[in-house]
Amino acid sequence: MEAVTDRDRRKQLEERLAADSAYEDKGLIFATALGKPIQGTSLQNGWKRIAQKAGLRQLRLHDPRRAHASLLLRQGAHPKIVSERLGHAEVGRTLNTHSHVLPQSRAEAADRLADF
Repeated sequence: MEAVTDRDRRKQLEERLAADSAYEDKGLIFATALGKPIQGTSLQNGWKRIAQKAGLRQLRLHDPRRAHASLLLRQGAHPKIVSERLGHAEVGRTLNTHSHVLPQSRAEAADRLADF
């Protein structure tokens, strides 16, 4: 899954051309119309507007990401794949954060081993 789409690239190029010499090329993937880093408050405020328009309760910007990981793990996706999707360098970070949702409890694991 690629994070940056052709639409994103076109929009950034249009903004760069419109801003002309005022554009600061900092090599960012996502930036303001002038090429500067997007502030966290701007992202959070934009997310709140989107969530409100969609009729969602007030969610933090990070909540859909955590839900995505938790749902994948609960459905049996391999933790390494989930870790890669989240961009974690180590699968241990993913498991430390989301292991509570894994479908297999300690008792189930012991039962499976005994059955084997």
